[in-house]
Amino acid sequence: MTEAAPVLSIEGLSLHVAGLPLVADVSLAIGPGEMVGLVGESGCGKSVTALSVMRLLPEPPIRIAGGHIRFGGLDLASLSQSEMCRLRGRDIGMIFQEPMTSLNPVFTVGDQIAEPLLIHRGLGRAAARRRAVELLDLVGIPHPDRTVDRFPHQLSGGQRQRAMIASAIACEPKLLIADEPTTALDVTVQAQVLDLINRLRRDMGMACLLITHDLGVVAEVCERAHVMYAGRIVEHGAVKALFASPRHRYTRALLDTIPARNQPGRRLPSIPGMVPPPGARGDGCSFAERCPAAIARCVSERPQLTVTGHGPTAACWNPAP
Repeated sequence: MTEAAPVLSIEGLSLHVAGLPLVADVSLAIGPGEMVGLVGESGCGKSVTALSVMRLLPEPPIRIAGGHIRFGGLDLASLSQSEMCRLRGRDIGMIFQEPMTSLNPVFTVGDQIAEPLLIHRGLGRAAARRRAVELLDLVGIPHPDRTVDRFPHQLSGGQRQRAMIASAIACEPKLLIADEPTTALDVTVQAQVLDLINRLRRDMGMACLLITHDLGVVAEVCERAHVMYAGRIVEHGAVKALFASPRHRYTRALLDTIPARNQPGRRLPSIPGMVPPPGARGDGCSFAERCPAAIARCVSERPQLTVTGHGPTAACWNPAP
């Protein structure tokens, strides 16, 4: 991480639902202008962690059971909803996973991009509309002066995602959270959207948390990555080191499923089983039941994150060679 004070610092975050741990002892930090990846399968707790930063989780039934979420000098977990409303959109932007369900179908995309400008910047409607057109042009949507008056269903999937990015960056936030921003897009559009997010992050100096299940995406745009499994960070480090010498068996298994790392024509390996739900994660390593290299200690005792030489930090009793 950069030497500057982190824009976002999550320290020992634990989230519970009905007394069961959703997320346990999660820590990560993002410096100014840095892109950090949070990687794992569906059900690992990535999106829940992101929504806890935005304070968009229903409280109750979900509650913050421990830890801190620091944004600059503020502990977000201690803020009231009205205080959080002043931060959302202005200082923290978020790109949600599925734009068709996140964009309001009865308002034009221009109205939705202009809304944070009206609320947080105090612009008039005419000025906010002009800025919405500029933002649509910035994110690469053709004919922005006409698109500004279109509804979400009149746009393609890639255009909807770009419109959501325009809304998220309208107030030039210090932190951008991108939750699976390319999941519903074809490969060509995925590359364009990732390149757009990365370019905007560099140009605006934003810190960015990229949530994805795809390590190939992380390799393209991130400097550091945290691998999450069953609500815990199991490995983290510089992306180049993670790809060169992953230590946790789960990270190694994820990397083995990337087509580019396999020989042409070879059947892609898969990870058997599923992520255990809250309440069924046991006392040891939650990956033990799916791990071909598990030893007796993996089942009975939970490993802690430890530094292994000069490489990534991993929580594994029998790390990959």
